[in-house]
Amino acid sequence: MLDSLQLLFIMDGKGPYVWACLLILIIVIFINLIIPVIRLKRIYREGTLEE
Repeated sequence: MLDSLQLLFIMDGKGPYVWACLLILIIVIFINLIIPVIRLKRIYREGTLEE
């Protein structure tokens, strides 16, 4: 069990690159979801569609 998990994380020496790319992807998706929500809250609070 632990051997298969170790193989999953190491990935033939390419693990750090793969996991770093995955982490960056998750961060970018999170930012792309959060920014519009923050802007919409600001628009509704100000009561106008102008920036």
